[in-house]
Amino acid sequence: MLAPVCQERDVAFLLNARHHLVGATGADGVHVQGPVKGLRKKLPEGAILGAGCGHSRHEAMEAGEAGADYVSFGPWAPEAAEALAWWQLMMELPCIAAGGLDLGNMAAAKAAGADFVLLRGAVWDAPEGASAAAACAAAAIA
Repeated sequence: MLAPVCQERDVAFLLNARHHLVGATGADGVHVQGPVKGLRKKLPEGAILGAGCGHSRHEAMEAGEAGADYVSFGPWAPEAAEALAWWQLMMELPCIAAGGLDLGNMAAAKAAGADFVLLRGAVWDAPEGASAAAACAAAAIA
């Protein structure tokens, strides 16, 4: 099981869109794309609830009001950068730049104000290996 491996390293283990499995798997929470209204009460106490909001400021505000712990904007494009920069000026809830990010454009996401960047394939599919890619990413945004 991956959850204990992540948690031993102080890394949250989130399920993608499978809120009903959070308790059974020992996951720290769930990330969902779209509305989160009503999901908070279906999760174990203290579970993380993340909301993917595309490029929509409105969806992000609704997610925050419904109890999301963070919102994400993406796939990465000028619209996502604009939404993320606006979010950081107006809101306190953390935001993540997600989708379409690679080692070449993640610094721009960080510059736009992302609290975190989600690299996915840029790390896992890197020809130099995931560890080297993660180290490169950490250095680029440090």
